Amino acid sequence: MFVVIVDIEKCRACGECIRVCPNQAFAIADEDGRRYAFFQGDPGDCIGCYSCEASCEDGAIWVLDL
Repeated sequence: MFVVIVDIEKCRACGECIRVCPNQAFAIADEDGRRYAFFQGDPGDCIGCYSCEASCEDGAIWVLDL
């Protein structure tokens, strides 16, 4: 099982994780004028391809293999 962590302080909401995720498990949140990506899928939706982590230029995404 994989766990996806997004550091919302680092995230610029560029949408690259949304573009590269084969399961379309990311979305952009907009709270109080702050935009950031988040993993919206079920835990089983992450297949551990690490595409989101690799594509994040800001280092805001980590994929952990539990």
